[in-house]
Amino acid sequence: MIKKWFISIIVGLLCLTSNTASAQEIGITAFPDTNIILIGQQIELTVSITAKDKDIVRFPVLLDSVASKVEIVRQTEWDTASINGFFKFTKTLKITSWDSGYHAIPPIPAMINSDTFATRAFMIGVATMTLDTTNAIADIKTIATDPLTWQDYFNAYWPYGAWPLSAFILAALGVYLYNRFKKKPEPVVEIIPVIPAHVIAFGKLKALEVEKLWQNNQIKQYHVQLSEITREYIENRFNIFALEQTTEEIMHYMRLSELNEDQKRVLRKLLMLTDLVKFAKESPLANENEQVMKDAYDLVESTKKIEVESTQNSNS
Repeated sequence: MIKKWFISIIVGLLCLTSNTASAQEIGITAFPDTNIILIGQQIELTVSITAKDKDIVRFPVLLDSVASKVEIVRQTEWDTASINGFFKFTKTLKITSWDSGYHAIPPIPAMINSDTFATRAFMIGVATMTLDTTNAIADIKTIATDPLTWQDYFNAYWPYGAWPLSAFILAALGVYLYNRFKKKPEPVVEIIPVIPAHVIAFGKLKALEVEKLWQNNQIKQYHVQLSEITREYIENRFNIFALEQTTEEIMHYMRLSELNEDQKRVLRKLLMLTDLVKFAKESPLANENEQVMKDAYDLVESTKKIEVESTQNSNS
């Protein structure tokens, strides 16, 4: 027992040391709020990324686990904070394990510009519940009575309800057959035309442009609406749940789309700028506000899906 707790203390100190970093140091860190848990107990794992202004950050994709026997129960979105010219992105994960022993959490990678950074590996110890052998042996309990169940009552009284139930079933069957085979009027089918995704996006972009939000010092509202219009277009055009995903999750799924590299770069730049305005209180210049609207128009125009109607040759 002493040896076990000695190992636990050493693991905790190593984890604390490996994850102590300056708030101004570029990179990624991960640290749990504790290193020893009972089996099935949930703890918090905080993942933080520090980058300079204008750096391009590619966040790690964390799905359902951080190790083979350590599950992610739930996780928050990335939270952004600005500190002395640096941006700090933080995500909190609830993790647990149902296997006792010591489990190694491998490094979690992230890319900042063209460099790859990773957290240091650490250990989590999972202990089982110990039996309490201090209690005395209990006496044998007395014989308990078995109360009547609904099955006992059913077996005793079902013949009395069989005839009324049969009559009700026959009546219901007659009503069903009458309604099933009687002649019904033909239903009126309303054909609702499907509006293409790019037509919806162009309409909303034009309406946003007419509002002149950023010109009236409503910069955050302008970028929030522009982000929602772009995400809605991506969702309708490429069948990706973009409205419910972060920028990095959208770009992760868009890597297999038909977008070329320039279009992906424009999309990432647009979404990251709107994120900075929404979460980091960034204040873009006037030309940046105009350019992000132009990028949205160009992205929709260059990726819109053109439906080609089939025509029949009249001479055939």
